[in-house]
Amino acid sequence: MTVSTGDTITIDAQLDLSACASLVYINVDSGAYFSFVKGKKLTLPCNSTVNIKKGGTLLKDWAGGGSSTLIDLYCSSLSPDDSVVWDAGDGTVTGPIIYHRGASLPVTWLYSNASVVGKTVEVTWSTSAEINNDYFTIEKTTDGIHFERAGIVKGAGNSTQVHNYLFIDDAPYTGASFYRIRQTDYDGKQSLSRLMAVNLKLKTTDLTFYPNPAGNSVFISLPPAVAKKGGMLHITDIKGSDVIAPVAIQANKGALMTLDIHSLAQGMYFMQLVSEEGWQQAKLVKQ
Repeated sequence: MTVSTGDTITIDAQLDLSACASLVYINVDSGAYFSFVKGKKLTLPCNSTVNIKKGGTLLKDWAGGGSSTLIDLYCSSLSPDDSVVWDAGDGTVTGPIIYHRGASLPVTWLYSNASVVGKTVEVTWSTSAEINNDYFTIEKTTDGIHFERAGIVKGAGNSTQVHNYLFIDDAPYTGASFYRIRQTDYDGKQSLSRLMAVNLKLKTTDLTFYPNPAGNSVFISLPPAVAKKGGMLHITDIKGSDVIAPVAIQANKGALMTLDIHSLAQGMYFMQLVSEEGWQQAKLVKQ
């Protein structure tokens, strides 16, 4: 859960999540407020984290103190006094501060994010501490179930300093997809970041070629933007595999190009034009 800048979330009832099967991560952003009504208690499962970021505020909504208003990171191995990380007697707390109880986390996440930048997806994340952290694996999916590895970034091993990471996916999925970061220890144990959604929308371009059906060659009229900036031309079979080597379209070389297809067997193929302006696919029949 994240309390975003300008927002306030108030605990106004007894909230016991200690039996929750998943860990709870609460992030309070700069300019955000995490508030408690008098006498109310928040109990989270062991190994959960409350992260008050720089400029974020944890507070009570009355002037007095008291120990019945609190945050309890419940662990069966700890005494009640040891599992309470904040109570009203501590007063207002302004970040940065991280509350955690339980076994040491291999990685303390500050944030993770995925965003579309041009034709790529940039995955960024930051950690404030790492214990025996070997590497991060960036994974992506279109359905949230079946994941593909996009790349690997080396971890910091053991560190108590802030580390900022960046991974650029040069071959993202078109349309809606999701990314996550899988962290792996030296001993093979793993943990996961949150799931991050992106949507890569490409504009379509006009694609005109002739003749079709074609013999040994085909003439392609390039859209003005492609003729100016260049692109890549693919001829594929019905399975999507290239049947001839992809052709690089050089910038500023004219709007009409000729493609030699004499090596193709008779049948149906697909012509795909990919550029900064988007992509277009059309059927090509070889006589």
